[in-house]
Amino acid sequence: MIQLKTLNKRIATRSQGIFYKPVVNEEEKEVDKVYLIRWIDRDGREKLKTVDKHSQGVRIATCIVLRNNTISAVSLGADALSYKGANNKCFDAKSVLLGVA
Repeated sequence: MIQLKTLNKRIATRSQGIFYKPVVNEEEKEVDKVYLIRWIDRDGREKLKTVDKHSQGVRIATCIVLRNNTISAVSLGADALSYKGANNKCFDAKSVLLGVA
């Protein structure tokens, strides 16, 4: 059975506030990525949320849209933690792109 593990190191992308963590197999080869977005809340604290995996269809463009929507929601007074998809851990990236979230 193949053992996969997500590394703790966040790697920055060229897009502001978007990071990924590599998912590696037993041979330490990168087989997937887990995308994260970062923003500053109204209290000035840094927030970090897991979006989803690259293998699940999430791309940097998806993260950009999600981050922009989250920042807009926070600036308008909405609680960003309530601005998420069906799963408590991950955002539902497809519904964000479709404008359902």
